[in-house]
Amino acid sequence: MAGNDDDRDRDGRGDDRAGRDHDSEGGGGFDNDGSESESTGSPRRPKGAYRVGHGKPPAEYRVKPGQCLNPTGRPKGAKNKPKPASSGDVRAMILREARRQVTVSDAQGPVTMSMVEMVYRSLGLRAAKGSVRAGRDFVSLAREAEREEASERTSVLLAIAEYKLEFERRRRALGKKPPGFILDPDGFIVGSKGLVGFRERASEEDKARWQGQRAECQQELKVAKAQLVGVKGRKRARLQREIETLGRVLALIDKALAGSRDAMWILDQGTVFDRDEET
Repeated sequence: MAGNDDDRDRDGRGDDRAGRDHDSEGGGGFDNDGSESESTGSPRRPKGAYRVGHGKPPAEYRVKPGQCLNPTGRPKGAKNKPKPASSGDVRAMILREARRQVTVSDAQGPVTMSMVEMVYRSLGLRAAKGSVRAGRDFVSLAREAEREEASERTSVLLAIAEYKLEFERRRRALGKKPPGFILDPDGFIVGSKGLVGFRERASEEDKARWQGQRAECQQELKVAKAQLVGVKGRKRARLQREIETLGRVLALIDKALAGSRDAMWILDQGTVFDRDEET
């Protein structure tokens, strides 16, 4: 029997068992994940060492720390980086939003106003409803606005005074109108709230227009005086007020024709002859 076993070994049939045992141990020389098996002829790796396989390239092909695979390409995330806004852009954005027109409901119906006006109105309404904080903020804003207005008015008046004093000083020194002064300070129209306007000498067209207005006022005055005869009560009082107003308008036109720049500016506002008659 032993001889038969030896014969089978010599015939090569006994090697099949050894081959099968080898395949079952090492899976044909590769692990289940496709990497090279440690049971092959290569030396055994220490436990926990890096094993080449799927998603695990050899060490010489791995990306090194700090290595750039696309040195000439766009940096990652560059497309999504916000563009830095300048102070001018921010200011323009704020002013554009503050001046944006919005429509709100009022007691009289829809009203269109700027965004900043709506905010201040809302603040004032909350203060009127009893909000102590809104009332304090609203009064503070009003006082600040009044201080700025007074400061601007003072600056304008001081600038006008300095301009006029320098103009007069140089005019006395030269004996004539000094060069370099674009505006004649005699043409400044100054009111209680600062510079109201500026008026040069009246042109021939202005004088012709005022002469026509003067003739119109004289005609209306003549008619009103004629209607005053025999009239009593409220109608007489209305006619008397109209006669007084027409007399003041005529005096204003006469001053403008005489060279008063204040009178010229008032006539140019176009409101002198817009008189609402009482019924």
